[in-house]
Amino acid sequence: MTAATSGINFLLGFFVLAAARRELGDVGLGVWSLALGLLAMSALVDFGLGSALGILVARHAGGGDRTRLNDTLNAYLATAFPLALVVAVAGALASPWLAGRLVGDPAWNAQASSLFALMFVVLAMQMAGSLIGGVLVGYQMLATFRAWHVFWQMVKSLGTLWLLSHQANLTMLGWWMVLGSVGFIATAWGVWMRRVPLRLTLSRPSPAAIRELWHVAVPLQLNRLASSILGQVDKFVLALLVGAAAAGWYELAARLAGALLFLPGFMLAALAPLISALAGGQARERALGLMWLSSRYVGLMVFPMAGFIFLYGDSLLHWWLGRSDAQVLMACRVLLGVFLLLSLQQPFVDSLLGMGKHRLVLRFAVVVILANIPASTLLVSVHGFAGAYWATLLVVLAASAIFFRAVSVELDIPLSRWTREWFRPMTAAGLTMAAMSLVPVRPLSLGQTMVCLGLGACCYALFALALGAFTREDVCRLREAWVQR
Repeated sequence: MTAATSGINFLLGFFVLAAARRELGDVGLGVWSLALGLLAMSALVDFGLGSALGILVARHAGGGDRTRLNDTLNAYLATAFPLALVVAVAGALASPWLAGRLVGDPAWNAQASSLFALMFVVLAMQMAGSLIGGVLVGYQMLATFRAWHVFWQMVKSLGTLWLLSHQANLTMLGWWMVLGSVGFIATAWGVWMRRVPLRLTLSRPSPAAIRELWHVAVPLQLNRLASSILGQVDKFVLALLVGAAAAGWYELAARLAGALLFLPGFMLAALAPLISALAGGQARERALGLMWLSSRYVGLMVFPMAGFIFLYGDSLLHWWLGRSDAQVLMACRVLLGVFLLLSLQQPFVDSLLGMGKHRLVLRFAVVVILANIPASTLLVSVHGFAGAYWATLLVVLAASAIFFRAVSVELDIPLSRWTREWFRPMTAAGLTMAAMSLVPVRPLSLGQTMVCLGLGACCYALFALALGAFTREDVCRLREAWVQR
């Protein structure tokens, strides 16, 4: 049920962007995409504290140490809640300036200012609500937490579609986002009270608990900051140097190419807390086994998905937006390389964080943080819209090379292991693309596109089985997981 609801919500995001472009125009879409960018860049303001809380709750709950667990929760209260208040107030005060700088259109400045202010309020609510999320994730209730999260995201998306269809302005959309966040936090609090055998006792946190929280949070912050910069900062650079409409075009391309991250992100959300909770003499071996198993399944998913979007991106854009766009299509195909690399890294990032090896994750994050903004600014100033996505690809290629090299040395992974894990699914996907490129009829509608998707899936399954990328053991494992779902 969670997967189905999450998938529906994911698709609704495409409909919302299409409706925003239709009802608001290119500039209005650009303003909306910048507001979404503010929400997605939460790593800039919460310092990774929410994610760190989930890992520490899992660690202390697994060890049965209720005193340290309560101390950790109070440490989060003492640090994150004041920070959330600062974000809400400072963001509201800065919103008129942001609207003037990023939008610069008198017809849109007032609405953009109100929308940005409300997005900062939502950000502050997310930071405060992460206390509940950290408890639920730490107690291995991610599925329940995720189910309610995607449910409320669906409610917000459906409400946004309804408001757009009734000519609502951006301020109304912002208030709807605030109300949806209130509903989600209230629901998550109810789940905590009913199903988690833990009650918070307010007390002054110890300095050790605060230090532990920040020790885990800082590497997470840098890693999430890198992801935020890769996915969102380019839009702000484009808005400043090219115009708000270009930010909307980038949002469309990144949303389609970013479909690669949907299934891996859904599958791996519990990996770091799960590995963090492992104990005993075989903990390291079990952690490495989970890491490689996750990596192999991610590869099996993302290689064919990338091939399908690359081949049929033109048709997908035509169905989605009513017409194709050469600029958006080119950006989408280049960004596929970015999201493919990020997807392949994610199992290793989550596993390393769960094992406490934050230093390795920092190497990728530092390269991205230091290089992406200046590279994007330089290339956008010279090449315009195209400079944004090419800069991102170049930075990710360099950072990924450094990251995988560091992982190989730290965990003593031979080159043959990487090729064994990725070569077979990559080859199966390449053969599938070659076979599908020979199909003489290009899909021009959603129905025909789905036929090509089904045919490609059958070809990929055959190639994967023939090459040994997917084995009988995998079939048994998936059958067992389905029975125990």
